[in-house]
Amino acid sequence: MGTFGRGIYILDDYAPLRTSGAALTDLHLFPVKDAWLYIEGDIWDGREKGSMGVEFYTAPNPPFGAVFTYYLKDGVLSQRESRRKEEIAIEKKGGDTPYPPWDEVRAEDREDEPAVHFVVRDPSGSVVRQVAGEAEQGLHRSAWDLRLPPPDPVTLEEPAEPRPYWETPPVGPLALPGEYTVRLAVQRDGVLTEVGDPRVFTVKAIEGSPEITADRRALQEFQLKAANLRRVVAGTAAVLAEMEARIEHLKGAVVQTPSVGEAQRATLRDLDSRLADVALAINGDTSVTGRNEPAPMSIADRAGAVYSGHIQSQSPVPGLYEHSYRVAASELAAALAALRSLEGDLRALESTLEGMGAPWTPGRIPDWSAN
Repeated sequence: MGTFGRGIYILDDYAPLRTSGAALTDLHLFPVKDAWLYIEGDIWDGREKGSMGVEFYTAPNPPFGAVFTYYLKDGVLSQRESRRKEEIAIEKKGGDTPYPPWDEVRAEDREDEPAVHFVVRDPSGSVVRQVAGEAEQGLHRSAWDLRLPPPDPVTLEEPAEPRPYWETPPVGPLALPGEYTVRLAVQRDGVLTEVGDPRVFTVKAIEGSPEITADRRALQEFQLKAANLRRVVAGTAAVLAEMEARIEHLKGAVVQTPSVGEAQRATLRDLDSRLADVALAINGDTSVTGRNEPAPMSIADRAGAVYSGHIQSQSPVPGLYEHSYRVAASELAAALAALRSLEGDLRALESTLEGMGAPWTPGRIPDWSAN
């Protein structure tokens, strides 16, 4: 659509505008166009203009993947929002709106924020992805990036916007070409309820490039293995950080507990040393690398290289990646065994110190018995 000046608008899918208002439901998901499966390019380092400056003319691409267009007549309201909406209508008529009972106020305070999701299923009916959407009133669009869930740990912090160009959002393994379905779902207080009929769409592969594998399922199976390795390694690194914090707090607690003897102090020193050994295997030898000297690859380095080095590829898996995966998987098994043994001994020491009246430290619930 051209404008009077030099502008132009491109509407890549105007089918929703041709839908009769009488056909709309309160929570309406429009038909979904088929989606092309490929790896997006990053010619300008992932940014629309790169470092070319604002005078370098560009226009944003349409959302990548399967695009879900949907309409929410009233939005998805929380209990408090629903109550206030009713109260406002009463106030406009001059009615009375008494303060709600405390039980209702508590229920509103404890309610999880309602949300909208899109549940994507493969031809077998298995859920492959849940895509978040907007819950406000009106017409919206969300897109599935044609990937399975990423293996990165859950974080409650919102990413900085705009995201630095050298940071990429977490991505999962590629989905396989084929027919998929999607349904709109509403989540209230942790309960996900699917509404409306499923929409069917096809993920189409762009073939013809010699570097693309002929066995996409084998590629996905390896990417799933590598994703699981990355998931476990990232979780193990987080556990190491938590255990290090617990041990550091215990070091402070023994100083404030007169009944602690040399036996408990020796146990604490042993736990600290064992934890450092596991951290060395997982995260690498910082005593060496911190002095700018080469050291063997850590488990985390291998897991990261195997996953990130091939997750943006449709090529067959190189033998080097298969070998690196086996090495990291073997070393991880040994590190996890040592960590589980360490966890048991750490809990035993925490229990002993609790019985000695030590100040509270993270990782334990205080004991109590009334006199």
